[in-house]
Amino acid sequence: TEKLINTKLKNKISDFCVKVSENIWKVEAKFTLDMIFWLISWWNILLSEIWRNLKEKINIKQTVKRLSKNLNNFNQDYLFEIKDNLLIQNKNEINSETVISLDWWDINKSWALKMENLKRIHDWSKWSLELWYCLNSIVATNIDKDWKPKNIPLNLNLYSTKSDEFTSENHESMKSIDDVIKIIWTVWIWIFDRWYDRLRWIIKELLERNITFIIRAIWTRDVIRVKNDKKVKMKTLA
Repeated sequence: TEKLINTKLKNKISDFCVKVSENIWKVEAKFTLDMIFWLISWWNILLSEIWRNLKEKINIKQTVKRLSKNLNNFNQDYLFEIKDNLLIQNKNEINSETVISLDWWDINKSWALKMENLKRIHDWSKWSLELWYCLNSIVATNIDKDWKPKNIPLNLNLYSTKSDEFTSENHESMKSIDDVIKIIWTVWIWIFDRWYDRLRWIIKELLERNITFIIRAIWTRDVIRVKNDKKVKMKTLA
């Protein structure tokens, strides 16, 4: 039974990888399949463990060398191609009733002392400085006829504020949005959580792109009425 489940799982993942690996080289496409399948199946990132589960008829040294070489050669161009292909695959599921949310996350890498560009950020849950990466996640949500939500992943952008390519968190957020709307453009509503209500820039950028949006805001914020251009407190409008 376990072997049958693994076979079915690998077939589904293989179909997915074929679709998202379109227009990239065969070697990188196979590497994408190997890594995605074993990360999902075993939650293990050690190349030696991936070799054991791949059950290839070559020794561990050669497989680890191959995977390491593929990992080093897997540049941003391949990643961008895969992300665009994912959007193209999910494009048909987006309609005028779809709600799209942009969330900002952080990933704690407390034990990864040698990973590049980690930034120390205060973790209020532990009252200490921890090592982090930042993450922008864009997910589309449709409601079916039974009022059950269906989430559709669109974009995931990992970045570090210590990277040489980093300019600002504003730029990273809009880059994630632009990555989506260059492939998928229709009438839907974007949702932004409370963190974005302190960023005046985002309203200007969204309006310039003719995007319909809702931003969750705390009640102490000021807003400006469109009719008379007067500033009022959020709590007076609630």
